[in-house]
Amino acid sequence: MIKSRRPRKADVFSLIIENRTLFHNTGALIYCDENGKTTGTTDVFDRIDAYRKHFIEVGLGADYVENFIR
Repeated sequence: MIKSRRPRKADVFSLIIENRTLFHNTGALIYCDENGKTTGTTDVFDRIDAYRKHFIEVGLGADYVENFIR
């Protein structure tokens, strides 16, 4: 079952397929403390590296992540 709705201006688009959700964001995520000071960042390259490590750990191999990159 696919649920979706047409995004309005300034919406974040999400697509829900069964119990999985795909969030589409662009750019880096910047983590801040309660005073607004940057405490860390992550971007698409950090996410790819994390998935690559996960796929190695579960036996799928480092190149498996390439299936999800266009």
